[in-house]
This record gives sequence, C-alpha cells and structure tokens, in this order.
Amino acid sequence: MTKPPPRVYLLVGDDRFAITEFVSTLRSKIGDTTVADMNTQQFSGDHLDRGAFEEACMSVPFLSSRRIVVLDNAQDVLKPKDSREFLIALLERLPDSTALVLIENTQVRGSKSKKKPSPLVSWVDANSDHGKIWRFSSLHGAQFISWVQERCQSLGGSISADGARLLAESVMDDPYLAQQEIVKLLDYVNYERPVELVDVEILTPFRGQTNIFAMVDAVGERRMSDANRYLHSVLSEEDSFYVFAMIIRQFRLLIQAQSALEEGKEIASVLNLPKFVAQKITSQARAFSDSELERIYHELLTIDISAKNSTINLDAALEGFIAATSNQA
Repeated sequence: MTKPPPRVYLLVGDDRFAITEFVSTLRSKIGDTTVADMNTQQFSGDHLDRGAFEEACMSVPFLSSRRIVVLDNAQDVLKPKDSREFLIALLERLPDSTALVLIENTQVRGSKSKKKPSPLVSWVDANSDHGKIWRFSSLHGAQFISWVQERCQSLGGSISADGARLLAESVMDDPYLAQQEIVKLLDYVNYERPVELVDVEILTPFRGQTNIFAMVDAVGERRMSDANRYLHSVLSEEDSFYVFAMIIRQFRLLIQAQSALEEGKEIASVLNLPKFVAQKITSQARAFSDSELERIYHELLTIDISAKNSTINLDAALEGFIAATSNQA
C-alpha cells in the first residue's frame, strides 16, 4: 500500500532560494497554476491571524485532492506559550487533504549540536507518519561552486570549473543572482557548448551595484524620493528579478554585518568582501536597528514567494516596498 504524503512539511534552514523552489515544486504537484493558486494560502508567523490560519488549514481543497498552507517564519509562533500550544494542537488534527508547509528560518545545526531541537522538530520526529523534515543550509565556497555546475546541468547546459568558480565569486555565493546569470550565460552559448571563464568575464559584471548601494543609503536616511529614483534607474537597465535578487543580497549583507558588529568581528573577513565594500556595508548597517532589518528581510521574503507564484507584479511590489520601508525604517 502506498504511503500517503505528509501533512506537515517542516523546512528548516537559511537557504531561501532552495526553500522557495521546494514550495514551487509542491504547488506544481496539485495542479496547473490556476488550480494551485486557488489551493494555496500563505501566512507569516510574525503577525499570524490564528483564526484565518486555522480556517485555511481545515478547509477542503477546490478541484484538487490537496491544498497547501504555507506558514513562513514559523519560529516566531513558537515564542509565546499560548501561540506555540495553538500550533502544536492544530498539527494533531490536520486533515489528510492539507499540506502544511512550516518554514523555520534558522541556521541548520550540525548533527553534534547539543542545542535543544525546536518544538516543531520534536513534533515531527515523534509523528513521522504525518510529517517530514527538510533542511536547507546556505552553500558557500566549494559547495556553492558545485551547486553552480549542477544547476547548469539541470537546465540542460554545462559550465567549466573555472567558469563556475568565477561566477560564484562574482555573485558572492548568492543563488538568486547566480540563477539569473546562469540562464543568461546558457542562452549566450545557446546550450551548444560549456560556459567558459571568458564568457563569465564578459557577461557577469556587477551591474547596477552602484544604484543599489545608493538606494539602500536613501532608504536608511528616509529619502523616499531618492530611493525611488535609484530603483527606477536600475529597473530601466535590468530585469526586475535580477534587481530584486540584488536588493535581497544587500539586506542580507546588512544583517550579517550588524551581527558581526555586535560580536566585535571584522566585517570584511566575515562577509568575505573587499575592505572598501565592507566599510560601505558597515555604514549602511548602522542606519538600521536589528528589528528594522528583520522586518525588512521578512517583507522581502514575502514578496519573493508571491513573485515566484506569480500572484504579484514584481515592479509594483518593489515600488511599494521602497515607499513603505523608507517611511518605516
């Protein structure tokens, strides 16, 4: 007898690219885009409407055998005791027709870690018939270079080892930027030969980076009109998904820089960036509080999932993000 699919999909880690792709693949299994859209609802743990979330989890799918409910930032639901108890109790009574995707945005710990597992990890471990855990850890160095090569192969092309190494260095191990560049490079060689080092040198400069830095400066200094101007400038030159990937990368660097500052570490070595770039990142990081950067990053992740699911216009979403962030930062 075929084992039924899990009711609970617990995705743990900090590799948002892989997590987003996992959710997209899961959506594709319940029907075409229209059916998937009708049977997918998304929530965030940092401002969860419990009633709406419970209703979504218990609802019957429409024109499909299953419906998907995504709870991003699930770790935030676990902090208050009553909220944690609500979520665990809900897991116990999920219908088989619901695929509940819980995303814990956290660094993946090694098998030797002595830190106590989260309540969600403990629940899935104790209920393996109804749930399963996937771990997504960001890749760096040699692992990321291998990922670039594997990604090219999965798209029907190939890239030389030197080409993959330079591309990884150019995008600073960022899978979003790498994906955009890989597609462009494979189109350039028409999938007829491997992408070589010279191809990467020609096609993968740091495009638009100056405007992205200037835009983030304007956001930090609450200059909304300037931030919008820089955004429109880079959007006029680049694909919106490429621009979005650069914005995500920039705020990820700010979060990492802020953490390094708090721990008294040298930012250039932590981020593996040239000193002049690290100095700029440090200056920008000081313009935001911890809570501001966390909120901004969560907003970017929400836009990311919606854009991948084609439920928003990305250009309009970016303009709205800049307007809201410049006013709230």
